[in-house]
Amino acid sequence: MRLKGVLWVVVGILCAGQANAQTLPYDWEWWLDPMTSVRVQTSGDWRLNVGGSIALAPDYLGSGDLETFLLPLIDIEYRGTFFASTARGIGVHLLKSHNMRAGIRVTPDYGRDADDNDNLRTLDDIDPTAEIGFYGEALFGRWRWRADIRKAVSSHEGLTASAGVAYGARMSNESSFFLRTRIRYADEDYMQAYFGVRSDETRPGFGAYSADAGFLDANIGASVVWHFLDRAYASFDISGGTVMGDAVDSPITEEEYYATAGIGLGYQF
Repeated sequence: MRLKGVLWVVVGILCAGQANAQTLPYDWEWWLDPMTSVRVQTSGDWRLNVGGSIALAPDYLGSGDLETFLLPLIDIEYRGTFFASTARGIGVHLLKSHNMRAGIRVTPDYGRDADDNDNLRTLDDIDPTAEIGFYGEALFGRWRWRADIRKAVSSHEGLTASAGVAYGARMSNESSFFLRTRIRYADEDYMQAYFGVRSDETRPGFGAYSADAGFLDANIGASVVWHFLDRAYASFDISGGTVMGDAVDSPITEEEYYATAGIGLGYQF
């Protein structure tokens, strides 16, 4: 892949993220993870994975309303070290071996628009921001262990951390199965921004609420990825989760348990 083409792809990543900020994809990386998990053999220094997914999910974490999210996937990697992705952010693997890697990256937090849901109507918007974080993952046979930590550089300035494990296996020469789970933690700044209610944001039946640091949510998901052509594939995904900690008791939270479903199509170069 020529450098000029790569630069256009990076521009596309930034534009795709900006265009979809209006749809508030609060868990973009989790939903697109199956599409970035199966890789075909490629030659050369560059690896490119493009596609997209349609996901049905709550319109914000804790919402009782479902929304359809359109999530583009543009994922490029150079020499297995540098990457830029609508799913994974932009970063570099600082430590790398045949079964382990860790590094630093920048990821987006798209914030939240209070006008998107009537339950949020008296709350302030949460402005989008960039997050700087560290990540690591290890592969042991069919198991993948992953952890990361992120800190917002502006807006709510909150910190989140996650840990998860996934199991993958071949179903046939063309298809693979994935089972994955994850748990997330958030500090007080993040919890108060997304689940707290200030006194000037109250309304009848919607009182003030202070949210402390603690576990945010836990997820479990299952996916099938089918390579129907040499490099083209489809992903079929379902997942469920539960809101945890102080987020459960917030007046913002309408549903403690939630489910998502998605279908994706992609092509790997």
